[in-house]
This record gives sequence, structure tokens and C-alpha cells, in this order.
Amino acid sequence: MKQANAWRGVLEEILSTDEFQAYYQDQRNIFQRIWDWLKEWVTNLFQEWFSGLSPSSSIGDAILVILLTIGLILVCLLVAFALINWQRRKRLKDNQPLKNFSSQTLTFKDYQERFEEAEEREHYPEAIRYRFLLLLFNLEEKQLIKIERWKTNWDYFKELTQINEDQAERFYQLAVYFEAVTYGNKKVKSDDYHNYLTRVHAFEQEE
Repeated sequence: MKQANAWRGVLEEILSTDEFQAYYQDQRNIFQRIWDWLKEWVTNLFQEWFSGLSPSSSIGDAILVILLTIGLILVCLLVAFALINWQRRKRLKDNQPLKNFSSQTLTFKDYQERFEEAEEREHYPEAIRYRFLLLLFNLEEKQLIKIERWKTNWDYFKELTQINEDQAERFYQLAVYFEAVTYGNKKVKSDDYHNYLTRVHAFEQEE
């Protein structure tokens, strides 16, 4: 009996320590603890910025809500920007416009003649392809891009972006249509073809 009372006394003494009392009395869940920790951090930061001023609990809550809201908005904007950039890049596939000409030596005049021949035969997809290649050579001649056989239209778009973002955006639209026709087998009607030529010509005139 005395032994049992002795162990009971030891147990009561252990349970009465600050560590056990703090754990027993703290009934907050994990989210409440995180919130209180963040509020304490904001309060300390506020005191450092404003020379020891200590905001009330309600003000601390309000400041924390504002900071979290701003942070959430910034994260959403970054995610949206990344998704838009990924979608735009996906539209300009990894195809290299000059890849199939790697074993040939063609001059600007050669591409011009092939373009005119395709147009005369009313083979609009082929004509669009050569007209777009002529556009690339025109851009290189004006030192706006540097043509390489391994480059994709996304590479050319990024080069133009560093010079003129508006011009790069117009090029992007022309490149997307070119790839839809050349690699996506998009059907091209006469009106579509002539409209594309008009857009290319307007783009070259605005450079």
C-alpha cells in the first residue's frame, strides 16, 4: 500500500510539471496553432518595422489575412502565367521549319520560285509553307532573328520578343497558322490562303 502511494505521488508530481500542464491545457487543433504562430510572427515583424508598436489581436488577425490574401493572389498569377506560357509553347510544336531542307542548299530565290510554282498550281498548303520560310529569311535579313535548322518557331518567337513584343505576337499568330497547315494538315481554302498572304504582307510592311 505504501509502495502504491509512493508511485502515485511520483506520478502526480510528474503530471504537475509545466510541460505536462501546457500540453494538457492546450486544446487548439493544428490549424489554430499554425494560425497563432503566423499571427505571432506578423506581430513581431510589425514591431520591428514600426519601432516597437504592438498591434492588438484583432489588428494582427486583419494584417495576417491581408498578407495571406496578397500572397495567394501572387501565387495564382504566377501559376496562370506559367500555364499560359506552356499552352502557347505547346501550340508551336517542336518541329523545325527548315528541318527537311538539311541536305539541300536553297537560296532565297529558290524558295521564291517554289512558292510561285505552288501558288500557280493552287496548292495552298505548300504555298503557305514556302511563304512562311520566305518570311523567316526576310526577318533574318533585317537582323531580327538568326536562322538555324535546329530552331523551332518558338525559338524565333522568343528572339523577336526581346526586340519588339507586339511584333513577336503578330509573328506568333502567323507561325501558329503555318504549323496547323504544315504539321496539322489543316484544310486551306482560297479565301483563307489569300487572307494569310495579306497578313504576312502587312507584317512585313510594319517591321
